[in-house]
Amino acid sequence: MDSGSDPTGTALNQLLRETARKIDAELSPDNAAVEAVWILEHVLKIHAPKIYAEPNQSVSAQDAARVRALTDAYIAGTPLPYLFGEWYFYGMPFNVTPSVLIPRPETERLVDVALSWLAKNPSVGVFADIGTGSGCITCALLKNCKRGGLRAVMTDVSDDALAVARSNLDRHALTDRAETIRGYLSRPLPAGQHLILANLPYIPSARCETLDVAAHEPRLALDGGPDGFGLIRETLADLRLKVADPFLILCEIDDSHREIAASFSRSVYPADRITIGNDDSGRTRYLRIEGAQP
Repeated sequence: MDSGSDPTGTALNQLLRETARKIDAELSPDNAAVEAVWILEHVLKIHAPKIYAEPNQSVSAQDAARVRALTDAYIAGTPLPYLFGEWYFYGMPFNVTPSVLIPRPETERLVDVALSWLAKNPSVGVFADIGTGSGCITCALLKNCKRGGLRAVMTDVSDDALAVARSNLDRHALTDRAETIRGYLSRPLPAGQHLILANLPYIPSARCETLDVAAHEPRLALDGGPDGFGLIRETLADLRLKVADPFLILCEIDDSHREIAASFSRSVYPADRITIGNDDSGRTRYLRIEGAQP
């Protein structure tokens, strides 16, 4: 970006208004102005306060063209995280590619619950992240746990996803605290598991056909089979013989899974505490299975 005003260039505030108007006209999102700021921040490598503090700053023709091209790509359907190559989760930046699901704030609750449980179970030194994708859950948990010795085992069936996960471990200097394993769900895990987190595909197949998200994010990370609970069902059944008290299994589930999740979990874990929780919008979102203290 040019360092001073240039009457022949595009002013920062003009480019911001143009970008916001275009997003609003084509997509009509509730936060077009915010998304416009994100695009300018990314392309121009500046932060929002500078955009507002220096509205008449001149933007070079090259940078303005890059802003417009990225805006057009977003309007055409490519999610901003894929265009940016990164997205934030739990206040941390993560590399993302079309090979992994875009991290979402609802999933941060899994990290919150796991951190609280770990504080009460200091003897647990290793946790498992099943279907790790970008690795955001593992990295957030390792970075925010006050016990420095905590380690992780991360599984995924996708080599491309594991490559992204390893890049994020490296980005956050956590490579020596986690092992990545290519494998199906929880099958690579040995017995003796105490803390397991799983944000697996949970959208029913028929609904995937109707969702815009399925056109851009990996179907492998979204489609949970006919009722959406298939992969979670397999995982819970496999883990039954692999958990050891005290244990905690945390899964993200679909809003349609309240009864399915409760019924199946009770059949497999009849003596353990089963909780179905809602997200901040009141939708069914979380399954928690907690084994008793030994």
